[in-house]
Amino acid sequence: MEIDFLGCRYRLSKKDGAFFCGAADGQETGLDARSILCYYALSPARGEPLFDFCLLDYFSRGICSSNRAGPDGGTAKQGWDGRLKDALSTALRGLSPDAEAACFAAAAHKLGMTPAETSRVPRTWDFRLLPKVPVQVRFDESDDEYPPGIRVYYDKTAILVFKFEPLAVLHSCFMRTLIRSLNRNMQL
Repeated sequence: MEIDFLGCRYRLSKKDGAFFCGAADGQETGLDARSILCYYALSPARGEPLFDFCLLDYFSRGICSSNRAGPDGGTAKQGWDGRLKDALSTALRGLSPDAEAACFAAAAHKLGMTPAETSRVPRTWDFRLLPKVPVQVRFDESDDEYPPGIRVYYDKTAILVFKFEPLAVLHSCFMRTLIRSLNRNMQL
């Protein structure tokens, strides 16, 4: 079986009871990507996505919310959400809101995302992380009060394909790739 994942084609096979996963071109493959693809290939999930989207927090029932209060009483800036905010602020620093949106649009296009709405500068993008795991990515440019932001919405059936922990690993793989794409786009 071959599958595309975050811009790379992977080959999965089973031989003598062992499951193998690696990049089809022979390149080094990270453990997170291999484990996600193996989990996906072995998932008993059936059916098709609903294209009804929610934030990752929905699947954890708020236990792993990015909006929980930190020890100082403010919003906790932890994990990939915090890293993404830092990367966005760094990558888009000094740009006008329209230029921020254009920069994000270029990075989204390079990853294979497609605009979910028709407008001069798209704000919501569709993407298939895996064939049965579509996401929508919402980009919000900065304004006088708020820095630029990105929210990733997962199809509600994603929890049928992945348990929460592997879904969180899938999210981290996507965030890492998105941050790299934004940084590469700003260097051009």
